[in-house]
Order: sequence, then C-alpha cells, then structure tokens
Amino acid sequence: MNKNLAGLVDHGYDCGASFIEKSMYAGQKEDCEAIRLFESKYPKLIDYLVFEARKVKEQVYFDPSLKVKKTINFDDFIDDEDLEDERFKLTYQPGELNEFLTEKGYIKSIEDAMIDYKENHIANQDIYGVFLTGGASRMDFIIPLVCKCWNVEPSQVYRDQDPSLTISQGVAEVARMDLRTDGMDVGLEEEINAFLKGSQTYDIFLENFGHDLWDKVTDDIGGVVTAWRDAEENYSIDELQAAISDTVQESVAEFSSNAPAYVENAINESTKEIRDKVESIIAVYSSQGVEINLPNNVKLGEVNFSDINMDSVLYGISEKLKEDSDGWGAAIGGAAIGGAVAMLLGGPLTWLIGGGALLAKWLFSEEKTEEQKQAEAMARELDASQRLDVFNSINEEWQSICESVADSIKDALTSDKSIKNSINKISKEYMQSYMDGLKSARILID
Repeated sequence: MNKNLAGLVDHGYDCGASFIEKSMYAGQKEDCEAIRLFESKYPKLIDYLVFEARKVKEQVYFDPSLKVKKTINFDDFIDDEDLEDERFKLTYQPGELNEFLTEKGYIKSIEDAMIDYKENHIANQDIYGVFLTGGASRMDFIIPLVCKCWNVEPSQVYRDQDPSLTISQGVAEVARMDLRTDGMDVGLEEEINAFLKGSQTYDIFLENFGHDLWDKVTDDIGGVVTAWRDAEENYSIDELQAAISDTVQESVAEFSSNAPAYVENAINESTKEIRDKVESIIAVYSSQGVEINLPNNVKLGEVNFSDINMDSVLYGISEKLKEDSDGWGAAIGGAAIGGAVAMLLGGPLTWLIGGGALLAKWLFSEEKTEEQKQAEAMARELDASQRLDVFNSINEEWQSICESVADSIKDALTSDKSIKNSINKISKEYMQSYMDGLKSARILID
C-alpha cells in the first residue's frame, strides 16, 4: 500500500482460478465419449467431476515438480451399466498444466490484468511489496508474472504460510461477527435512506440558528432602547429608530459568521441515532480484538467536516439576512414607538402598531400632510421624562416586537430556497462520506 494513495484501491478482474478446473474438465470431455454420456445422463453430478479436477489442480501447484495422476471410476459413485467400466482420468507432467493454461489464454489474461491495474489504478506509484493470499497464490507462474509486470524482485513478494485457509478463515470470522452483531443494524438502512431523502438537518439548523439569532437581536435592541432612555442628551425617535436599524444589521452580520458551526451541530444532532448504531457495532468488533482502522470521517463520538465546504451556506445566509434586516430597524421601530409618539404628544392613540401616523388634528395645522406630521413628531428631540414615556410604551409592546423579530428571521431563512438546498446538500455529502468511510474500514453493516 503506497502512502501517497488516497485510500485502498478495491478493484478486481475476472481471472478467478475456477477457470482452471472448468477448463481441465472441458478438455477431458472433448476427448472422452464416456464423460459426454455421463454429463447427458447425470447433469447434476457434473460439479462432482469439476471438483475432482480442482483437487488435481491443487496437487499440481502444491509441488509443481511432481507428476500428478488421478483416476475416478464412474461405478464408484453411480450404478450405471453403460458407465461401469469407464473412468475419468487426469494426468499432468511437471509444467504441463501451465502449457495448457497458456494455450487457453488464462495466464495472458492475468498478465493483462496486472498491467492494467498498474497503469490505470496506481499509475506513477512505486510498489514496495506484494502480498499473495488464497490457494491460487501457489500457482508457480504467479510470482514470476508479478515480478515481470510490477517490476519487483522475488524477495518483495510475500505469501501466507497456508494460503488456502486465509479466505475461509476470513469468511468464518465475518460470520462470527455477523452473529454477534445480529439485529444491531435493524432499521439502519431505513434510517439512512430517510435521512438522505429528508431535511432533518435543515429543520434543526433553522430552529437553533433562528432562535439564537433572535435572542441576540432582541437583546441588542433592548440595549439600544435602554441606552437611548438613559442618555444625558436629548434624542429624537428618529435617532432611536436609526440606532435600532444599525444595531440589527451589525448583530446579523456578526452572527451570520457562526452559520457553519450551526450546520455542523445540526448534522451532528440529526445523524446521532445512525452513528450510535454504527458505533455499537464497531464496539463489538473491538471487544473481540479486531482492530478497526477508521478513517477521519468515521471517528467515534464525533463528526468530521474537514472535507466539507460550507462557503455557500455562509454566503447565502449572510446575504439574505443582510438584505432582509435592512428594513427591520424601521419596521421594529415603527411598531414599537408608534403608540408612544401619540401618547407623548397628548393625542389619542391613533398611530397603529405597524401602520402609519394619524396624529390629532389639533397638534398640527390642517395644511400639513399626514406624512409631514409624522416626520415632525419623529424628529422632535425628547428630554429624559419624554424618553421614559416612550421606553415604557415600548416595554408594553415588547412581546409583540420579539414576535416580529422572530417572524422576520424565520422568513429570511425560509424564503430563500437556496439556503435550504445548500444545507441539505452538505448533510447528504457528509452521510455519503460517512458510509464510504465504513466501507473502506471493512465493517460488516448491512
């Protein structure tokens, strides 16, 4: 395994060693009428003779320097007068089976596969060693082919002491682990599919981010109004409204930079049940002494986002909130202080919350428009006592103001579908990366 490669290269070729015994059997069938008769009468027993051919193959490659001969009498396993004196015979001199496989093109197909693998799957990478496993690794033409195609020395090629058992032992170990983890992954696939199709991450983000932004904005607005009330100099309601607008935009700009952290937390929360199930299965492997080399994106108890780009989410949220909060100061200021202006000036409460200004006629001359009257009232500088009256009026409307901010934030986050799409895309990329990580760790999860 070259450390410069991104990960394991899991790629195979159709060069299975079962081709050999099947070809050995087919060659005998061509030359023997009795085998063809046997095949026509007992098609379900063909695999028996193929398996006998396989045992001969294994004998040949267990010690290629020896002659191997095997004879099977048909009447040893079937009762058939037509075949009672017939035999299935296989005989190979040293090197003869390799010659047969060369004629059949099998050895060339393995050579082509080795060359293709080096050129197309580990191109420009150095090969420091080759480990052979499985019974087929005993075939005496394999090591020379490896050295030729991959430019390594025989001393760099390693093999199990008992390669025939390696695969079967691995299968047995997997079966044992499967029994121990039986039922632990029930429903896991459904949960993953539901996650990939749903928008749990976005919903959690919307709730958490929206609530915390609302908390900050309302705190900051409250601070501005309190500071305006307690100021030593006289200030107008226009100046209060401008201060509210500036503060809201500053709060939004500052808080928007936290969006990626909220997305990460939302992914963490929305995938917790899935990850808990996976980690319980991994714990079974580990408790049995099986070392699990987990990639960075599948570390236990944490979510890794190092490979996920959240720029699009940050940009979308910050731009949308900046755009929408432009009008929040005026809307919140108008809703909060409208009634206070009317009371302050002694007129009836006719400046409706969120509406326009309809001040008492006796306050301004008939010639002035309603807009002029409103502008003059808003621009008038107020002393400490007057500002306290406005503050008390705002305090009475505080719940309505907070609800208005919450609605504005929710509308900003939900009206732009690109924000939702970006968050859903990121959460799905994470889950796909997570599942790919499990596969690369070779963890048995259905």
